[in-house]
Amino acid sequence: RKICGRLQRRMTNAVDFPDYIERFGPFYVAGQERTGKPWAADFFTVYRADHDERDYSFEGRGWRSAVAGTRTDEMYLDDIQSLRSLNQTGDIIERLRQDFFSRPGRVGKIVITGTRVGIGDVYEELWEQGIVSESNIVRLPIMDAEGKGLCPELWPEEALERRRALVGEDAWWRNYMQKPRHSMDAAFTDAMIEGAHDDLR
Repeated sequence: RKICGRLQRRMTNAVDFPDYIERFGPFYVAGQERTGKPWAADFFTVYRADHDERDYSFEGRGWRSAVAGTRTDEMYLDDIQSLRSLNQTGDIIERLRQDFFSRPGRVGKIVITGTRVGIGDVYEELWEQGIVSESNIVRLPIMDAEGKGLCPELWPEEALERRRALVGEDAWWRNYMQKPRHSMDAAFTDAMIEGAHDDLR
């Protein structure tokens, strides 16, 4: 719902986004709802849409929403699991396969974003089961293998140290390093593994 509202504001705010609206709009015209182009809190159809299908231009839904019968060109799944639902990984994977992955057409696209929540979470299972290939995974840890911040302009070293102390090691490795275990659980640290690479061999 938040994303839907943000999109609608950008599509109608001629002060902040005049070039966008002029080039691609108009997206909304007063009274368009009477012509079958709704503009609601959870979904909308843009004014210039020329399709006669029942699916909207954009629709935001919760994880438990019914999606049967819906078709989409692009689907974005965001934070589909939390620490509270870690024990439901199997059920979530099954629902993804049954209800969500069948929604896009043959050339459709599904983008999944999320923060690791634990060993055996949905994100790990998507990779382990071959649903998502390694070449399509983007991992964004906040520090490299040598402990240097990857975005110092947003997170200077002292800010990272404070945050790590605040959230604790388990949450640090899950949320900020995208690895659901902290370094003491592993026989070899990332730094040790990186140091063992020999590109000439």
